[in-house]
Amino acid sequence: MNFLAHSRAKHPAVPKALCLLASIVSAHAAAAAGIVADGGTATAVSTGANGHQTVNVAPTIGGVSNNTYTSFNVSKAGADLNNVGINARTIVNQVTSTNPSLIQGDISVLGPRANVILANPNGITIDGGSFVNAGHVVLSTGQVSFDDLVPAPGVTQRNVMLTTNRGAITIGPGGLSGTLVNLDLIAK
Repeated sequence: MNFLAHSRAKHPAVPKALCLLASIVSAHAAAAAGIVADGGTATAVSTGANGHQTVNVAPTIGGVSNNTYTSFNVSKAGADLNNVGINARTIVNQVTSTNPSLIQGDISVLGPRANVILANPNGITIDGGSFVNAGHVVLSTGQVSFDDLVPAPGVTQRNVMLTTNRGAITIGPGGLSGTLVNLDLIAK
């Protein structure tokens, strides 16, 4: 007799408990990954001894800094989006892997205030997350694309487009807060 059939006969709640335990372990494993750049953009991530991460965001095109990651999770230690010297008006953070995002700490924009977009088609959970020095914050399960316009020679206007057809955004008991101008939650 295999373990699952045996445990079901004696303890019908065991398979459910095992599934719950597996989902908790995978959520913690995903959160342990932190913020990991995927190498597709000029984004660099460093981690302090206390777990606090700093993201040096990519240079802008038309005022938009595009940053891609295999993992974008923020622990209670928090994370900074370093906009000093980049002066992005909008910082796009898009997850290109199949990993969902878990935000449990502060996401602070260092330097000039910027709009912040977190796009993860695999889902986003906010549980104690907060935004500091952000303008318009967009949390989306959409895919990111850009529409670049050239209204005058040497001037580029970059419009961010989100195509959303799946995924969920969950606000946990720790909630979502921050000093921001607007908040948009965009999911299927």
